[in-house]
Amino acid sequence: MMLADRLRASPFARRYEELSGRERRLVNIGGAVVAAALLYLGVVDPVQTFHDEALARYRQQETQFEWMLRHQGEAARQQSAVGQPARSQSLLTLTDQTARAFDLRLASYRSESGGGVSVVVQEQAFNDILRWTRTLSSEHGIRVIQASIDGQGAGLVNARFVMR
Repeated sequence: MMLADRLRASPFARRYEELSGRERRLVNIGGAVVAAALLYLGVVDPVQTFHDEALARYRQQETQFEWMLRHQGEAARQQSAVGQPARSQSLLTLTDQTARAFDLRLASYRSESGGGVSVVVQEQAFNDILRWTRTLSSEHGIRVIQASIDGQGAGLVNARFVMR
């Protein structure tokens, strides 16, 4: 038996056939209203909500990008003004001395190609490491090129830095 034949033989179809013309019209209109509501709630509304949220995110990012473009020249001027101050000490010596000033124990440090230095710190306070790297950057013009930090619990971390 085909699906259409099964539907015609169903109790719902037989009951529908027994309805008067006016009742059939009401059932058809009600069915159309329910179908339209399901279509709207299941497809149109979620798509519209996604579209509105995506548009809001786009506009926010566009505003941020325009702000960055407006301040690009100022950032470049500040970067060139900071530059890298002349160091009277080698990068290795300066790194070691500043670490001692922050009571950090360097597990190892060595020169890298291109004039950088690689530093490994183990089981040291995270906040002390942040203050140390900020001081290296702001007072000595040393930039952290690469950082890898792993938490050890209780505010302690293991870290590896490459600096120039």
